[in-house]
Amino acid sequence: MREGHLTYRLTDSGRAAFAEWLVVPPGPENIRYPLLLTLSFGQFLDDDRLLEDELPGILRGSDDD
Repeated sequence: MREGHLTYRLTDSGRAAFAEWLVVPPGPENIRYPLLLTLSFGQFLDDDRLLEDELPGILRGSDDD
């Protein structure tokens, strides 16, 4: 162990909890911030597509519905 550093180790109960967690089906994916995902991959869209639908209003903070 290096001086001034802590070394953490997994306990037996932690290993058991981890093993239980590994066999649980992961469930559906949840995209927390779909707008950020769209903007992240926006380079792959045409500029016109980025300006369609609700995206400009969302970016402006508009509630026009």
